[in-house]
Amino acid sequence: LIKLTVYVTKYLMNHFHVKYFVDAAKQKSVAESARINYVTHPAVSQAIRTLENELNIKLLTHQKRRFELTAEGELFFEKGTAWLEQLSSIKDSLQTDGRELTGELVVAGAQSLTAEFIASAIFELRKLHPKLKLKYTFGEAAHVRDLVRSRHDPIGFLIDDHRIDEFECDCLGEGD
Repeated sequence: LIKLTVYVTKYLMNHFHVKYFVDAAKQKSVAESARINYVTHPAVSQAIRTLENELNIKLLTHQKRRFELTAEGELFFEKGTAWLEQLSSIKDSLQTDGRELTGELVVAGAQSLTAEFIASAIFELRKLHPKLKLKYTFGEAAHVRDLVRSRHDPIGFLIDDHRIDEFECDCLGEGD
C-alpha cells in the first residue's frame, strides 16, 4: 500500500510546477519564469520546492540572485521539457481531432512567382490552419531545385524551364 501511494503521488505532480521549473531553467531566472507564466515569483519558487519535495531531490543550488541546476535538475529539465512537449502534442491532437493541419510545411520558390501567385494561397492556408508552421525559402530557380532535390524543402514553386523533369510535378496554371 505504501509503494502504491508513493507511485501515485510521484506521477500526479502538477504539470504547471514542471512548466515553471522548465521555464526558469531555460531563462536562467525564476522572475522571468513568473513573468512568462503570469504568476508571482514566490509561486514559482514554491512550485520548485514542491517538485523537490515530491521527487526527494535538489533541483537547484541557490546563489545570490541566481541559481545553478544540480545534476538531477539537468536531468529533470531534459525529461520535463520532453514531457511538456508530449503533453502539448496530445492536447493539440485531441483538440484538432485530425481536422486541422499541424506540423511543419517547408516550401521554396522564386520570390517574384510567390509574390504574384502563391502569396494569397499561403495567407489562406495560415488562416485556415493556424497551428501549421510554414517555412518559406526564396531563391533563384537553380537554388529552389537544389533545395527540393536535397529534401530541405519538400515543395517548390517554379516556372517550367524544362529542368524540372526529375521531379514529381503538378501544373498549377498555364499562360503567358
